[in-house]
Amino acid sequence: MKSGQWSVVSGQRTFSRRVHAARFDPFSRRVHAARFDPFSRRVHAARFDPFSRRVHAARGSGFGARDSKDGSGRVLCLQSLIPNPQSLILSPNPQSLIPNPSRSAFTLVEMLVTVTIIGILAAMSFGALQMAREAARETATKSTIAKLNNVVMRRYESYATRRVPIRIPPGMLPRLAAEIRLAAIRDLMRMEMPERYNDIISDPTPLPYLPIGSNQLPEPALHRLYRDRYNNTPQNPDPTKSPAHAECLYMLISIGSPEAMEQFNQSEIADTDGYGGPEFVDGWGKPIYFLRWAPGCSLYSDIQPAEPINSHDPFDTRNVDSAGYKLIPLIFSFGRDGVANVNVGHRVNFFDSTTSLAPTSICGFGLYQNNGAPEPAGSTGAFGNITNHHIEQR
Repeated sequence: MKSGQWSVVSGQRTFSRRVHAARFDPFSRRVHAARFDPFSRRVHAARFDPFSRRVHAARGSGFGARDSKDGSGRVLCLQSLIPNPQSLILSPNPQSLIPNPSRSAFTLVEMLVTVTIIGILAAMSFGALQMAREAARETATKSTIAKLNNVVMRRYESYATRRVPIRIPPGMLPRLAAEIRLAAIRDLMRMEMPERYNDIISDPTPLPYLPIGSNQLPEPALHRLYRDRYNNTPQNPDPTKSPAHAECLYMLISIGSPEAMEQFNQSEIADTDGYGGPEFVDGWGKPIYFLRWAPGCSLYSDIQPAEPINSHDPFDTRNVDSAGYKLIPLIFSFGRDGVANVNVGHRVNFFDSTTSLAPTSICGFGLYQNNGAPEPAGSTGAFGNITNHHIEQR
């Protein structure tokens, strides 16, 4: 320290009889200072103004100190000025404690860095939130499809022991009688488990090997209910529109198994095309589709191998359909992207165009062979759909 400059260190009074003390507040970015007045023997608080670059004394504020001559030459108490006087930063040059006015605010670089960091954190949070939402929608879709699968499969499997209301003429060969019964069972499925509006508006299909007039099943009561619903829809649905398969699924559950509707929440039902026919919807609000027979989905199914020998059609007990294999109804959602990638065959009719009779084969029937196949042919989009044919989603 140069000669002639005196100061107080840790509260010690020197010949200048002044206490030069200050404390910098990092929150308000101000300097709170204290000055000892030798005449009034009081310590006055001061505040640094960064705009006027002055230190303003707060006289009469009630803050004070008492200088006690106890032989130590120290200021013993700064009453009420600062809770802990030892926290004062003392310096021989109080001006050095005044912060640089140029640092009284953020610089542009600091602000840009802060904004960048906040943007990165926000993007990471938004990405994680979006992933959580997508996972929740996928889980909700799997849950809805699982419930639909349980209801549909109960009805589908019941046809294995279903009585067919058809009379086989006496003396009919057993093989021909088996073909008649198999065609009748399939036509009964077509009418009571419709997958398209053609199945609803069409009458019972003539059966093979039977005389005209007695070669048709009587129309089931359930089929008449479906037809009434279709005819009484406010805007008659277009049979060629894709949601028709989803609307048929809703009719199959709500009319065919009304007690099962208690399992579904209102959020799982909507009218996405505005025709007045509700559909079950997935977690993204898109229709859930239904195909009663889908031989084409064997390409990506976990439970429907196209193997007539090892997995033969359980409804063909006499093995009269050599090309037939076990078919399982397909219930599916196009998933997150909603892109239609499955062949649903809008204009498929359940009769052989050459004979106008009910076909005795489904897997070998040309119109149904591509039902459920990936579209366009050879694409892999259908492999990512959410379906009841994937074991982990059942």
